[in-house]
Amino acid sequence: MPGPNGKKRKLKTTRVPEPVETESGIQTWLQWSEWTKAKAKAQVPADLLPARPPVRPPANRRRVLGGARAMDRFEKLAKLGEGSYGTVFKCRVRDTEQLVAIKRFTDSEDDPYIRKIAIREVQMLKKLRHDNLVNLIEVFRRRKRIHLVFEYCEFTLLDEINKHRKGLKMEKVRKITYQLLSGIGYCHQSSVVHRDVKPENILISTRGIIKVCDFGFARMLLGPNAEYTEYVATRWYRAPELLVRDCHYGSTVDIWALGCVIGELVTGDPIWPGQSDVDQLFLIQKTLGEIPEPLMRKLFNNVMVRMPTKEEKEGSRSVGTLAQIYKGSPPELIRFLEDCLRLNPEERHSCSELLDSGFFHDFGYYEQELQEDIQREREAGIIVDTKNDESTRSTVGLTGGGMGGGGGGVTLPQLTSDSLTELAAAHTRKKDKPPPPPQRAPTKLPTIEGGASQFFK
Repeated sequence: MPGPNGKKRKLKTTRVPEPVETESGIQTWLQWSEWTKAKAKAQVPADLLPARPPVRPPANRRRVLGGARAMDRFEKLAKLGEGSYGTVFKCRVRDTEQLVAIKRFTDSEDDPYIRKIAIREVQMLKKLRHDNLVNLIEVFRRRKRIHLVFEYCEFTLLDEINKHRKGLKMEKVRKITYQLLSGIGYCHQSSVVHRDVKPENILISTRGIIKVCDFGFARMLLGPNAEYTEYVATRWYRAPELLVRDCHYGSTVDIWALGCVIGELVTGDPIWPGQSDVDQLFLIQKTLGEIPEPLMRKLFNNVMVRMPTKEEKEGSRSVGTLAQIYKGSPPELIRFLEDCLRLNPEERHSCSELLDSGFFHDFGYYEQELQEDIQREREAGIIVDTKNDESTRSTVGLTGGGMGGGGGGVTLPQLTSDSLTELAAAHTRKKDKPPPPPQRAPTKLPTIEGGASQFFK
């Protein structure tokens, strides 16, 4: 590079000594500078200098715990999936060779909505400890992104459906359903609604242990008159009250989604693959009859819902009743699906009632068989022991990364701390429900008087 006088100017380079570990741990830049100056100028006798120099802090001035960042303890093997809010990787713990799944949220520090989802999922998984729910092992933060470390399961229920395009055997369907009811029922007993039950969010371990995952949309139930955001769940598994944008609902939305999942397991195809929310209601109405009048009124009064066009009505596929769709299946299965897929949410059965249905008649032997498989996977280190809280919750205490710091190594407060609970509650109160849409002036609804089916004609 030419200098002011036109001659080529040489750039001065200074070699920085390599950092050396010391028993005193991390030192400041000032101590490092004083040591190097004292050594260079020999202002003090050599025997008074420390045997080794203080450790030079990293260039980004991040605090380091154990000499390595949290992510360095894991070996990334493959990318399992990518969604709107993050990416899931298959990883191996370098020290123990244990396989884990790490969920990395997208820009969780800069996006308050994603940060709310991450905090909510951590809060829920801290509260819920069950053999049929995915267990959280550790949480850390790296490069402004929250990372959740889960136990690793080989497949999802969607993989199982894709493998058996004509449906699974009835005995396997019963075993999967039994575990799903156990896990979802435990959530409901804990006043938690999942709100996104679908095959992609149901994991299967090596021995067939079911693990419900992805609690980013889960939340605590506050009471019968509480309002929640209505835009949750995936369309094919969305209950009618969610399709009409009703903000007053409860745990029965999970029962509806569970019935849709079980129905898909039997045939290999979703029951109602609607192209839009209205088309979804149209298909449901063809199978189960007319939509109840209260739901239809909410549909008409909701400015966010677009009415179907004539082409959409004519192009919609025809579906039969549940007995026609599942012709040849045991009558106990059809009654089970009818108990799950009732248009009136108050008439849907609870998980405990479904477990006592005839679909699980003479199925008591499976409980012992299931517990034996769970114990084998615990001993093999495949899944986490949910009964031994001390071994797992000590690592779940948000160690290895900071919610407020920049890198791996700052120990975070426990999830049971008041600060995290209050933060999650504040996010829930402020952002769980979007601003209400503008209300239209009340209009006469002649179609309601003539029956709900007039809407779809």
